[in-house]
Amino acid sequence: MEREYILSILYDLTLTIGGETQLDSLLRKVLQRLLYHTAFPAGLVLTDNKTEGGTTYGRIATVVGDHLLEQRNGQILELPPTLTDSSIELLNATALPTDLNRNEKYHYCLKLPIDDTSLILLLSPHKPTSKLPLTQIFKPVLANLSRSILLCRNSEQLTRTLESDRDQARSDLAVALERSERERTLLRSLNDTIPDLVWLKDPDGIYLACNRAFEGLYGTTEEKLIGKSDSDFVSGDLADFFRKKDKAALKAGVPSVNEEWLTFASNGYHGLFETIKTPLKTEEGKILGVPGIARDITGRKQTEEALRVSEERFELAMRAANDGLWDWNLQTNAVYYSPRWKSMLGYEDHELENAFSTWVKLVNADDKTKTLALIEDCIAGKSDGFVTEFRMCHKEGHWVFILSRAVMVRDDKGQPVRMTDTHVDISERKAAERAIMEKEKAEATAQAKSQFLANMSHEIRTPLNGVLGLAKMGERENSLQQSHELFQRIGTSGQHLLNVVNDILDFSKIDAGKLVVENQPFMLMTSVDNAANLIRSQAEEKHLLFHVDVADKLPPWVKGDALRLEQILVNMLSNAVKFTEQGEVNLQVQAQENNLLFRVSDTGIGMSENQLAQLFKPFEQADSSTTRRFGGTGLGLAISINLAKIMGGDIQATSRVGEGSEFILTIPLVPADQVDESNAPVTPTTGSRLQGVRLLAAEDVDINRLILEDLLMEEGAQVIFAENGQQALKLLQEQGVSSFDLVLMDVQMPVMDGYEATRRIQEMAPGLPVIGLTAHALEKERERCFAAGMVDHVTKPIDPERLIATIQRHITRRSYAP
Repeated sequence: MEREYILSILYDLTLTIGGETQLDSLLRKVLQRLLYHTAFPAGLVLTDNKTEGGTTYGRIATVVGDHLLEQRNGQILELPPTLTDSSIELLNATALPTDLNRNEKYHYCLKLPIDDTSLILLLSPHKPTSKLPLTQIFKPVLANLSRSILLCRNSEQLTRTLESDRDQARSDLAVALERSERERTLLRSLNDTIPDLVWLKDPDGIYLACNRAFEGLYGTTEEKLIGKSDSDFVSGDLADFFRKKDKAALKAGVPSVNEEWLTFASNGYHGLFETIKTPLKTEEGKILGVPGIARDITGRKQTEEALRVSEERFELAMRAANDGLWDWNLQTNAVYYSPRWKSMLGYEDHELENAFSTWVKLVNADDKTKTLALIEDCIAGKSDGFVTEFRMCHKEGHWVFILSRAVMVRDDKGQPVRMTDTHVDISERKAAERAIMEKEKAEATAQAKSQFLANMSHEIRTPLNGVLGLAKMGERENSLQQSHELFQRIGTSGQHLLNVVNDILDFSKIDAGKLVVENQPFMLMTSVDNAANLIRSQAEEKHLLFHVDVADKLPPWVKGDALRLEQILVNMLSNAVKFTEQGEVNLQVQAQENNLLFRVSDTGIGMSENQLAQLFKPFEQADSSTTRRFGGTGLGLAISINLAKIMGGDIQATSRVGEGSEFILTIPLVPADQVDESNAPVTPTTGSRLQGVRLLAAEDVDINRLILEDLLMEEGAQVIFAENGQQALKLLQEQGVSSFDLVLMDVQMPVMDGYEATRRIQEMAPGLPVIGLTAHALEKERERCFAAGMVDHVTKPIDPERLIATIQRHITRRSYAP
């Protein structure tokens, strides 16, 4: 009953730890439960322990059971060396800091280190009388508590970070508003100082705003201009001309460039102006007005004429080039796109307008800002060209990757005259680069997934080994029916969890394409009997008839993977029993041409056609009520059909609602010669199967050592334990290699792991077999064990029968070795 009580304590503390997310509440509740289970009257938690100048200090974080000590929460104490090591031990009052025991109220304390920075002290005026091994049972609880403390601290840090981000966002908003006001003032100042004419009209031609240069055109002020139209200042014909151009810009929906002769009312100046009118729209596409900019280009005409001849020659040269070419005359704003430039994007020469806006429209929005900045730097004189990459939209809608090489041409005064650019289609190169990146990303993801599964397998199998092992011990040592059944149920539940873990790992291997099946001779009826015997008791518990019918003249030995065949048969049979409330479950084995047929039929609840369609999909069952009523992960059949296909076969299913189902497994029939097993040892199936065998077992977890000791000594073996690889080597050196017949080696231990210890044992005693014990269930772990020199490996949770059979096999091989 002491083990049951210890398990109940650990279960209670585990629930307490797992149910809290606030650090203060977590520490207080754990401390309260520890005091309750140990009968100590008071206790405290010290955190933030750190060493400075050889002295260790800790902060009182939580106190329970002592009102005077509670008033000193948060106080920093100097900790004596007896409280700074990592051992769990019962100490007398001299180990306490003087500040904690000024009135000498407490004479004993139980030290429970959580981690390097935290510890629990349970205080008592009397020596504890509990018969429980207080210094031993709390180690897994403290490890779990350490992880929960880290999670709580991370959660609280995240909360503080979010609050800080909120405050920063408010500050950023204030700065943004101030910057917006400053930019608006700057924009108004720029509008009033530039020589170009700037104005804004609504869709009906009514003026909404203008700059000072425009005021000179009509000889009025902005205030007097607003609310009026061109007809209020110029002749009707000219006003109609302006209105026509405004409407054309609105209709086109893109910037419209015109040349207009204007006469200033303020001074009579008459000149040719280049006018750009652009529809102003909301994000929803509603027209707000027509802004316009007019620049005096009268003086530029002579320069244009001088450039015309050279421009014609340049145009001919560009047409002859194979790469896409475009040329932008910055003085006339004329843009030329070569036919190859357009065909690169899927357009005929006449389908694209020769305007800078065409380039702007076709460039990908995410690339546009960067590329425009490069162009602006060239115009501003910061550079004379650039080489860059961006995407442009093809006529058919996909993106074309472009390599752009631009050069800026300047006049004698250094002013920009034209920009010339060549385009090369690099889509194929980009696709190849993207494929390589995606492949590397997929490989990294697969590696991360494999590592995660390996870690999860280890983290789940390690405690499961303890649960299943202790349950087995309890089942054997408790003759009372109630206790015996309790331990049986614990073992059954743990085995179910192990099956779920194995299903997930199998599915992951299948999904990654890394599951490998064996192709070795095995006895067909042995595998059939193994699968049937595992399910027979389940059928008997439900009072179902269970029949196995094997056809005559089947080969006794076949080639394949016996374990995977049994796995599929067990899944099919267990499903049949699970979904059958009354009637019978049948297994028929027969040969058909070159195949073996395994037919599993039942008289269960059956399935509809829609349910059958979902049957072999991962994580799917017939319907959602199936999971609630019968349980299961929905992976069993998905794994089974994949295993069948990997072995060259298949699974077919038929069913009728209310009448039952039939599943047919088909795999290739490959007869094999009988394997010589003359050297196999003849041993009893239970008790003393390892009589006289001398074993050295290296295992760092005390519960695992307890389980191994109970199992191996029950079978008659002599066992000596080491807590790590270094201790195992020392025992071999001190007692001699001949003192042991075999070594059981846990692969993951502190100080020296099992791999390194095995490599050194092989150097010391090449003939001494080493069997690895590992909580990792992936294939690469098995390969790693063999690479280190181990002769075999057994996964945790340890199956007693498999462990004993593995030991027997290698002890026998050693005895027959020359």
